[in-house]
This record gives sequence, structure tokens and C-alpha cells, in this order.
Amino acid sequence: MMRLNRIGVGLAAIGLALAAGCVFPSDSYRAEEPYILSLPFEGVDALSIDWRNGEITVTIDAEVTEITATGTTFATAATQATANDALTSITVDVAADDTDATLANLTFDAPTGGAISYGAHVELTIPAGVELTIASANGDITVTGNEGTTTVQLANGDVTVNTSTGDTTINLANGTATVADHTGDADVEVANGTVVVSSTEGNVEANVANGSIQIQAQPAEDGTVLAQLTTGSISVEIPADFGAALELTATVGTIDATLDDFTVTDQETGLYQLTATLNGGGGQITANAAVGDVQFGSLE
Repeated sequence: MMRLNRIGVGLAAIGLALAAGCVFPSDSYRAEEPYILSLPFEGVDALSIDWRNGEITVTIDAEVTEITATGTTFATAATQATANDALTSITVDVAADDTDATLANLTFDAPTGGAISYGAHVELTIPAGVELTIASANGDITVTGNEGTTTVQLANGDVTVNTSTGDTTINLANGTATVADHTGDADVEVANGTVVVSSTEGNVEANVANGSIQIQAQPAEDGTVLAQLTTGSISVEIPADFGAALELTATVGTIDATLDDFTVTDQETGLYQLTATLNGGGGQITANAAVGDVQFGSLE
């Protein structure tokens, strides 16, 4: 097991801190300390990140042979001395799994509860082809260039997965989830916020309770695009030559469908729904909004 490698102490006081759901008075203080971790990658094909609070950035380098993590641990408290002491309670580890040598775990651990906020930022460089799983409570997560499956679960923050190959699954409570320049299926669920799927080759499923869904996708032949929304707005664009059954529903709201670029048959327009067959059918495009507007058109 690789333990936190302390490479120096950089303690800094700040006048205002908001972290891990705790709001501190204007005289609160923050302490920080940098770290470096590494783990040989031989025999490892999956990485699990179990985090709590802080930004996570993952980039892929096909030339490296180890997992490298650099970042800063931090603690915020009512006095500088308390914040400084709190840093010693933070542990960041990277190690092979005890029962599965093909799995590596990057973990954050610190006390919970009380008046001290703990966290860590991390920048990861990993080899190509990793099955990546990330779970965290607070902080933005960015994954760039992964060539394996990517699964992210986050409570508060923004998630961005771009220029990646492989199926992507995102479950986000509050924030914006973005999948861009992506090859593979995308399954994205956001409770409050926005889903943006752009320049994606693969099937797309997006579910939002309150917010918006924006999809620009190139599904595989006979593939699917599904957008479901409780309150907000939906916009879907697909290639003009894609064949699919189209179903648009806005129970309370408007439907704006531009179908000029498609060969359309069997079109039916009702009070709350529009259905049609595009280019002879084959796939399925569904956009349902309970309360909100639905827009549909072609990428061209």
C-alpha cells in the first residue's frame, strides 16, 4: 500500500471557506499540504476512486506504466492551529485491492462530523484502457481521454467526460453533467441541473428531474436516444439520415419539431404529443417532458 507522501507543508489562512456542506464564519482558517502518490500499473485494468470533498481530474497517457496522483489535502477550521493539526487526520492511499489484484483503489479518509471540513484535490494520470469508477460527495470531476468504461457518482458539482471511448454512466444530484466528443453509450441522470451530450457516437439516455437536457448525438444504426424530464426543457438533434421512430411529448409545454431534413412518414400530431417515422425507421428517438418544452431537429 502506498501511503500519503508528504513533500512539504504549505499552510495558508483564508478569510472565508465553504466546503463539505459546512459554512464557516468570516474568521475561519484553512491549512493545505501537497502530496504525491504512485502505483505500478502492471496487471491492473480497473481503478476505483472513493472520495469525499475536492476536485478530481483524470487524464490518460498511453505511455505511462503507473498510476500517478498529485494534489493537495486541506482542512478548514475556526483557528489556524486547529486547521494545521487537522491535516494530520487526512489519509490519501492508492493500493491494489486486497481481493482483486487487477483493481486499484484510490481512497480519501478523514474524520466526519464536527466543525472541521476536510478534503483533497487530486490530479490523476493513468494508462489507457482503464475501467474507471469514481464516487464523491462534493467537487467537480473531469475525465479526459479514457479508453474504457467510465462510471461517476457525485452529489454536488459538475461532471465532464470528454474525448473518451467506452460506455459512460453518470449519476449526479446537483450540477451539470457533460459528455462531449465521445464514442460509446452515455447514460446520464441528474436530479437538479443540466445534461449536455454533444458530438457523441452511441446510444444516449438522459434523465433529469429539474433542469434541462441538450443532446447532439449520432446513434449507431437502429440505436436509441431517450430524454426524460420532469420540469425544464429538452433539445435533441440527430443526423438527418438516421432512421428512427420519433416520439415527442410535452404534457405541459410546447413541442417544436423541425423535420424538413428528414424523410417523414406516419406523422401524427396531438395536443401533447408528436409521433413520426424518420427515414423508414429502425432506431428510436424519445423525448418526454412532464412540464417543459421539447425541441427536435437535425444536426445538419
